[in-house]
Amino acid sequence: MSNFLTPLQVSTMINIKPQTLAVWRCRRKGPPYINVGRVLYKLEDLLEWIDNNKVKL
Repeated sequence: MSNFLTPLQVSTMINIKPQTLAVWRCRRKGPPYINVGRVLYKLEDLLEWIDNNKVKL
């Protein structure tokens, strides 16, 4: 399970509050996740989402 992250780990990694991730899940925004009794984020999916959502200056 080491390639899966909890919402707390993800929020720390991308510097947002865990509640923001919860709101994004309700709005069907943010990184892809799975819900198997608890919410988990696949590391590869998260890294791809981060890469695809970079702000270009």
